Amino acid sequence: MSANLQKQVDGLEKRTDSLENILGQFISSMNSTLTRMEADTRAFREEIRADTKAFREEIRADTKALKNEMKTLKKETNKRWGELANKMGTLVEDIAAPNIPGIAAEYFGDRYLTFFGIRIRKPRGDSLSDQREFDVVAVSEKNFYINETKSKPRPEDVRDFVSVLEELPDYFPECRGRKVIPVFSSLYIPEEIVIHLSRNGIYAMAMREDTMDLLNFDEVVGK
Repeated sequence: MSANLQKQVDGLEKRTDSLENILGQFISSMNSTLTRMEADTRAFREEIRADTKAFREEIRADTKALKNEMKTLKKETNKRWGELANKMGTLVEDIAAPNIPGIAAEYFGDRYLTFFGIRIRKPRGDSLSDQREFDVVAVSEKNFYINETKSKPRPEDVRDFVSVLEELPDYFPECRGRKVIPVFSSLYIPEEIVIHLSRNGIYAMAMREDTMDLLNFDEVVGK
């Protein structure tokens, strides 16, 4: 081999060795990079997994807290509605009660009452454990007035009042010597309820213009 050719071969071998070194360094660098990327990817996945788990736990906690809050709110709302309904019922009773003496005087000639009471609680006979409240009770020499007031009258309220009237002597023995005059009152009484009351001999009292008045006097008296 000529000297010139040998020189070229030697130079080529050196460049090859250099290229192999560069390639080896590149491969090593790529391996390191891939290793770091794998580690970073693993760390990222773990972080995502941890964040997802934390997010789910937070969602579950928030959902549970919201359910508890809604439960508390519903309970409080029901309580408020109950209080409002009670206040409404009491308000209607307070409006209706003062009209009973006027009704007694105008329609039944009782200008003087020997007794007038609001929200009277009485035991049934000698049983102190069996008591009920009566919205208004008024007594004259000849008549015994009993009033039931409802803020939103329903047919079942009329039926309940009829049952009360049947048991009235058990609570008020003094009514036996007098004519019982039952009055069912509300600010507004639907026509079908008025008819139901008339059929049972009960006077319907509701608002008429600026005061409360009997709506079915002639129908009940004519029975």
